[in-house]
Amino acid sequence: MGEEPVTYDVRFSGTSGLAGTVRDGDGGWPVEGALIVVTDVRGEVPATVKSDHEGAFSVPELPAGDLTVAVDASGRRPTALPVQISGPGVTRVEVRLLSGAQVQGVAHRTAARGLRDELQPGRPGRHRGHRRHPARGARHPGRPGRPTAARRLTVR
Repeated sequence: MGEEPVTYDVRFSGTSGLAGTVRDGDGGWPVEGALIVVTDVRGEVPATVKSDHEGAFSVPELPAGDLTVAVDASGRRPTALPVQISGPGVTRVEVRLLSGAQVQGVAHRTAARGLRDELQPGRPGRHRGHRRHPARGARHPGRPGRPTAARRLTVR
């Protein structure tokens, strides 16, 4: 290889670990089945685990260094927090997940327009699928005589 230095990235298996609990941010109840993803500074994922019925999780054998712990659970807002594994032993964290919003319903649209136009607030004369009639200036939904189609809208 000549006289040029060769660079290698070496990763040692760690004797450190991470353990913690995932709790509801509103009442402090344990969150079962939360997905915990641990990433390092390079964006690599050394571990992915789920919380148990008590909200507890454990990740053994992590290398020392700065990590990010991202946590997500159904019906709650995801969160991420920085964690520093400094040496041998187990680093403990407690994660609080706040309740998330879930909106379900049916949005109606005319056959000539897309759903996108109906969901854009702040557009005069077009908010919530209304248009101004060019001759009268009155507001009415869609165009008269055009069939409407329903689309299910789910936002999580």
